[in-house]
Amino acid sequence: MLEKEYRGLGLGNQLMKAWMDFYKQKGYSSAYLYTTSGLDPAVHLYEKFGFSKESEKFSENFGVHLKEMLFRLS
Repeated sequence: MLEKEYRGLGLGNQLMKAWMDFYKQKGYSSAYLYTTSGLDPAVHLYEKFGFSKESEKFSENFGVHLKEMLFRLS
C-alpha cells in the first residue's frame, strides 16, 4: 500500500515488473500471493501480470470481516 501522493505514478507496475524479471531469471515455476477485498487496484495489477484467483474465503484475521483471496502464477 502506498501513501496517496505516491499512487497512480506507476510504482506498482515497476515493482511487479522487477519482481517478474527476478522470478524469470531464477527459473521459478510457480508463485502465489494473498490479498484482501477492497484492494481492487492490487487485484487488477496481479491479474495484469498473469496471476489467477485460485480461492477465496471470508475471515477476520485482520480484525475486520473481509474476504481473503489466493492468487497463483504458474
